[in-house]
Amino acid sequence: MTGGQDSAGTNKFEAICRGLGMTDEHLKVVVPLPKNMPEITQVMRDEINYRGTSVIIPRRECMQTLQRHLKQKKAQEAKQ
Repeated sequence: MTGGQDSAGTNKFEAICRGLGMTDEHLKVVVPLPKNMPEITQVMRDEINYRGTSVIIPRRECMQTLQRHLKQKKAQEAKQ
């Protein structure tokens, strides 16, 4: 899912993973932006080398949803 669709699991992935027994130590949330690539690369390396279950959740607003929000914001600012 890109994040533009409604889902019962939206923004609950960490809670779902914890409910399945994941520890916070190996449950990582990253923001996939170019400026964060060094951090993301290190997180991925660390978790690949971990001999157990780990989860990496990339979280970023869907680009289509972002464009829609920006367009709505511009329209509101134009009304003011």
